[in-house]
Amino acid sequence: MSMNPSQPTKLNKGDRVECVLKGQPLYGAILKGGNGKVTMVADGGKQSLSGPVSCFKLSTHPLPVDPITSEADRWSVTDFQPFHGRDDCVAYEATLCCDGQPFLRVFNNGLGDGDKISPLGDKSLMDIARFHAAGKAWGAANSAPANLYGFSHLWIVWYIEKRPFGITSADFLKETASRQK
Repeated sequence: MSMNPSQPTKLNKGDRVECVLKGQPLYGAILKGGNGKVTMVADGGKQSLSGPVSCFKLSTHPLPVDPITSEADRWSVTDFQPFHGRDDCVAYEATLCCDGQPFLRVFNNGLGDGDKISPLGDKSLMDIARFHAAGKAWGAANSAPANLYGFSHLWIVWYIEKRPFGITSADFLKETASRQK
């Protein structure tokens, strides 16, 4: 990796960055930030590198586009607030937006109980049903293995934990299914 002295002295988890490795640009996101040594996960999630902050620069290079499209592409997650759950369960609160507009609030206690979703403002239970339908469509579009269920929850996990590292939804669902066998 080549040094880049004009860069910030600190990078935070989730920052979109780039570096040069063996003469080629490599894009990804910071997994472990700091002002000394940081770790970047390259797009696709199959390679990680660690090095001094000065080896990386902030990047506007876009995330790779997930090649499979579905109704879930209209949805996004904002105001994500993680907290400690039990074992390796994901615990969080977040806002679910459709076409950039806040629609739903989701809460997961990290105890294996599943997501609790409630409508925001003038939104209704029909909007919750729309989100669940988008999750099912996402699973179907990705030819999700039969042993998977809870696609709206899996979509949230993918969106927050894997998508920032350029991991496609299909790769995420295959990995998740292989762990549940």
